[in-house]
Amino acid sequence: MSVAEILQLYRENLLKIYDQRETKAIVQWVFEKVLELNSLKLEMSRYQLLTTNQQDELKAILERLLNSEPVQYVLGEVYFLGMKFNVNSSVLIPRPETEELVEWIAKEAKDNFSGKILDIGTGSGCIAIGLKKLLPNAEIFACDISEDALQTASQNSQQHNLPIQFFKHNILEQTSLNNSFDIVVSNPPYIPENEKEQIEKNVLNFEPHCALFTPCNKALIFYENIAHQCINGLLNKNGQLFFEIHFSKAKETEQLLRTLKFKNIEVRKDIFGKERMVKAQLEY
Repeated sequence: MSVAEILQLYRENLLKIYDQRETKAIVQWVFEKVLELNSLKLEMSRYQLLTTNQQDELKAILERLLNSEPVQYVLGEVYFLGMKFNVNSSVLIPRPETEELVEWIAKEAKDNFSGKILDIGTGSGCIAIGLKKLLPNAEIFACDISEDALQTASQNSQQHNLPIQFFKHNILEQTSLNNSFDIVVSNPPYIPENEKEQIEKNVLNFEPHCALFTPCNKALIFYENIAHQCINGLLNKNGQLFFEIHFSKAKETEQLLRTLKFKNIEVRKDIFGKERMVKAQLEY
């Protein structure tokens, strides 16, 4: 089988479940990973014959993709702020809007920031590690309820030589961390369990439910809990709280923070024009 033949097989099948743009991106990603051929070399190598092992690997990948498994999980990697992150089904796949959140935090903190930052629900570690890259003098802590997620995050931290202090913690438990921070950031679960049927199949079937869905069908339970803990000493005076939010919950999140007497609240839109980030400051 030639490169051209396997390319045709991929395109014909993937176009059944993805649009043309997504199909093109997936094909380029897979073939660069497996055959080490970028888009230009791919076209120049159309008549190259594949080895049996290459054919088997590409067909196995295609089978997983046709089962709606995200390509990031199939290949075990994703790029975030120009860095390659290991990902698996124990962590959410980092999204472009989260890159925007990290860049916003770094811009607000300034280049010489040397304070302490806490990332709650770190998952792959992308927020914490991204912040360490942009704010090398910061002391960054990151927690998660999942040991598997923490293991993945630790691997990513070591891979990029960007040290983060990871620890296991359930933020819904009212146990004190015995520490306070200058910046607290979180991209917590915000989908009530009774809305599962509205979630896309590739997300629902493969991404970790503990990072997606809230208990008790309360969409803002994590935001409310984190904000209360910030008031009770988790966040230093004049410290900043950053959330990634669902665009449909922007007004509710803003009102929650106003009710709790946070100041300088700002809701920001992502590159797609949706309200996906919020910043608030704690003034005693």
